[in-house]
Amino acid sequence: MNDHQKKLKRNFKLMRFIKGQSLFFVGQVLIAFEINVIGLSLAEMFIGESIFALTIILFEVPSAVFADFMGRKKALIFGGLFSVLGMISLAFATSFAHIILTQILYGICIASMSGADTALVFESLKDLGQEGEYKKIWGKITATSLYLCIPFWVIGAFIADYFSIRMAIYLSIIPALVFFLISFFLEEPVYEKPLKKSQFNHLTKSFKWLFSHKILVFIVLTGVFITLSEKIVFQFFNPLYESLNFPVKYWGLAGGVYVLFAGYCSARAHSIIDKIGHLNSFVVIFLAQIIGFILLAKVSVIYITLLFPLFFEFTYGLGRIFFSDEINKRSASYHRATVSSIYSFIVQFFQVLTLPFLGYIADLYSIFTLFLIMAGVMIITGLFFGFNIHIALKNE
Repeated sequence: MNDHQKKLKRNFKLMRFIKGQSLFFVGQVLIAFEINVIGLSLAEMFIGESIFALTIILFEVPSAVFADFMGRKKALIFGGLFSVLGMISLAFATSFAHIILTQILYGICIASMSGADTALVFESLKDLGQEGEYKKIWGKITATSLYLCIPFWVIGAFIADYFSIRMAIYLSIIPALVFFLISFFLEEPVYEKPLKKSQFNHLTKSFKWLFSHKILVFIVLTGVFITLSEKIVFQFFNPLYESLNFPVKYWGLAGGVYVLFAGYCSARAHSIIDKIGHLNSFVVIFLAQIIGFILLAKVSVIYITLLFPLFFEFTYGLGRIFFSDEINKRSASYHRATVSSIYSFIVQFFQVLTLPFLGYIADLYSIFTLFLIMAGVMIITGLFFGFNIHIALKNE
């Protein structure tokens, strides 16, 4: 094994840290910071999330085109820089405007890394002649990155309870900087770069290619609703804890249990998908979310209700691997990062359109009413997309 191949294998270890940038110590108390310290309403919180999604929309595809033309490593370094800037902005936030600035900086971070991360791993495996291992390797990377959240979140919740939430944010700047520096040690894999034409031409051709494949269209649309559902539940963790009178110091521990389960599901995702099949994986993901929403809406017994988010951690762990594998294995090397980012672009665009409205519903009625509405939405979309994916798979 030559030096280049050794460095390619090292990529898989480094990516576990680079992908693990999940707000560090503040991950489980962020919403409480926005609502209780900054003073945002639920509607304002979701407006901030919409700005975050809009930023990703604006930068997602251009950054992926950059990754296809200039390299996956450079895109990841650029994203890591904005992770540091975002954490610094959050640490000194005192108003809604500061939260918006933070959302923009983090949006650029996520957009820069999206597509480039999965493409770098897939191309590294392909360079090593092991692309068939993608589901397994990406599952392990995702799992480890989630496991890394556990000590940060547990410690962060105790810091927030015994000192302040802002102290947890200050401390988060340090690991953000360390993880950013790690990205400089990545090895760029060999891959087929786009022809020397305009980046706009590359982008339009990637869009046309994606929408000419019916099964990918329905996979992307499915991912839109699955991701939106997870976003809603994850954003309401803190209000849910407060409604159940769950002590703040244990929020990080609860979050640790959730990501531990999500990490396990990610690590086992390749085995689950291979065993039950792709269509059945799709059905299981939808059923888990429907059951989860109904239980969250109807049962309010503290230590029982706290188990229900596990349904969404399961879909997070399994779904991320499922959708990533489907998109990457069906995409050509020269536009793989761009196609992955088009998927993320569509996901974020839909969130921009829906999150403020959903936040308004939660303010007007309650988060539990919103959960019940989402259960109905997932039943309808699950039946529609399931039928169309089944037909598309039969016609392949």
